[in-house]
Amino acid sequence: MKLAIVMIRPNKYAATKKALEKEHFFALSGKEVFGRGKRPVAYMTGENEKLDEKLNQDTMTIKQMLQIWIPDGEEERLIRTILSANQTGNEGDGKIFILPCQSCIRIHTGETGNDALL
Repeated sequence: MKLAIVMIRPNKYAATKKALEKEHFFALSGKEVFGRGKRPVAYMTGENEKLDEKLNQDTMTIKQMLQIWIPDGEEERLIRTILSANQTGNEGDGKIFILPCQSCIRIHTGETGNDALL
């Protein structure tokens, strides 16, 4: 089992959620976060912001962070799904992190592992 932490533009959240549902990735949660990468970019357009150097160093942009739990072997399909909904070719499109997840227990039924995800 894996945990994907995905940072995307807020305006791509609805399309991403729809794409994930279509591919049967249902175990997810999300929240709005602030952050920045190598260079600050306008998060809606992906264009480099034309701001003075000091302001660029302090600029944080709004991102949508998704946590998606997936069965082993589904990483590449998840990555393709996220890229299809988010890749614009501009800076600021986001990041995908794939981490191991040791266990999952559905509290309601006591199911564990992949059975608890599906």
